Amino acid sequence: RQSIVRDMLKFIDKNLSHSNSSIFVTSDSYQIQQDIYKH
Repeated sequence: RQSIVRDMLKFIDKNLSHSNSSIFVTSDSYQIQQDIYKH
């Protein structure tokens, strides 16, 4: 489970360096992470 989050963060970093609009993607992904931890 931890490695999944790490991959997500890596994916987010890639998007962030790609374009600023991905900030919206990061906030969505962060919410998904929190939902995963809740379950």
